[in-house]
Amino acid sequence: MIIKLISLAFLVLSFTSTPLYAAQLSTVATADNELDARAEALRQLAESIQVKVSSQTLVSSQFKDNVATQELVDSVKTSTDLTLLGAEVFVMKTKSGYRAEAQLDTEQSFNLYLTKIKAEQTLINSELKAFEQLTSDVDKFVRATKLISQLNFHIKDYLVATMLVVKPEIKHETEQPKWLADLANKNTWLINLTQYLTKIKASTVTDIRLAALLLTEGIDQKKVYTCPIFKENGSWLKESNLLYYEINNSLPTISNDKNKAKYFLIGHLTTNEKGKTIVSYQLQDQFLNILQQTHVNMPLKKASWQTQPKQDNNVLLSIDYQLKDKSGKVLPTDITTQQQLYTLAQQSVLRNKSITKPEQCRSMSKLSLAALTNAYGTSDQISLKISAEISTFVLRPDPKEHEFALAKVTYQQVDLMNPNEINNKAAVGKKFPVLEPNNALLAAVEMAFKKLN
Repeated sequence: MIIKLISLAFLVLSFTSTPLYAAQLSTVATADNELDARAEALRQLAESIQVKVSSQTLVSSQFKDNVATQELVDSVKTSTDLTLLGAEVFVMKTKSGYRAEAQLDTEQSFNLYLTKIKAEQTLINSELKAFEQLTSDVDKFVRATKLISQLNFHIKDYLVATMLVVKPEIKHETEQPKWLADLANKNTWLINLTQYLTKIKASTVTDIRLAALLLTEGIDQKKVYTCPIFKENGSWLKESNLLYYEINNSLPTISNDKNKAKYFLIGHLTTNEKGKTIVSYQLQDQFLNILQQTHVNMPLKKASWQTQPKQDNNVLLSIDYQLKDKSGKVLPTDITTQQQLYTLAQQSVLRNKSITKPEQCRSMSKLSLAALTNAYGTSDQISLKISAEISTFVLRPDPKEHEFALAKVTYQQVDLMNPNEINNKAAVGKKFPVLEPNNALLAAVEMAFKKLN
């Protein structure tokens, strides 16, 4: 349920003087296991007070003729992530699973929130006062980021406490309640700080440390490898640049070995139509899934760039493969299998040439064919697409099914210096019978590779 408007009659109460009308709330849930039963009972309890304030909540407060109205925009809704102070859960084992009962005394819970809110007020007011004294954008960015998180939780606590009051005594208010004034003030701070960060992110950043903080904002993953920043022509920023140091210093933990890294921070430098340079980063996992994207407007005019020296008789080889078992299920990507495929390609397809594998840092999708030469130091690119599966057939009159591995391979070679020169071919390989599925699939691929020649 989305709460569009909480009326003045419901909202106007004083946290310190208005008598409370306590209510006992109770919800029951059943599930196959204890944890699910407990979670569902708490979710229903949260739903019963009809409130959830997300981190994006903005509270619009208007004061006209000493009348206060407060609108909670669409982000106030029911949810399971609401932690109710004072809630108790009782779980009982039943024949079919578990039964959980969640209980809440609204007056007791309200008083717990009141204590929490007062403690938060002291801390946040001190933080806001300290923020006003700052002059450096770096220091203000760090403090503002922290304050936005604190204010979101603080406003949420305010609104949850408000919803816990059942049928409050309606009084004619001639003055704005103190708690409502504080809530409006905190919300104004939240809006102003958010706008400040938006302005900083849209501006041209010259401070290296601030740029690093913006590019790594929100990254809490560990063992992140910071890749070079590549330009559109395939050259990359030298690691001696101070930006790399500040980025690594801003991350929770880094990995100096990209072969052992769990995440990769992949950078690119582009120039927009106005001539401004933009540094962008993508956070990816080992399987190329994009987890986060950030960018900052930043000039790098005096930076030093480098390219990979061209290596004769070297080929940039990429292999895209999909292996299926006899049920048609796609087998998960495996590093060992990938290495085996590259070894087979080296032995069967590229006998007289050395190969270079695509690196996660040097994204082939981001670089043009000409740029790949600068990035990898090669003038030829070969792409292999492999589709292999376990199939069955019957030899009549014998009704018995026999398994065999079938592999289809397509080959494309492109001259990076002359993109119009393309060599395409395809081949099929089979392995019969199938004894060990993975080995059979690889054997079928090897046969297809040999036929390509």
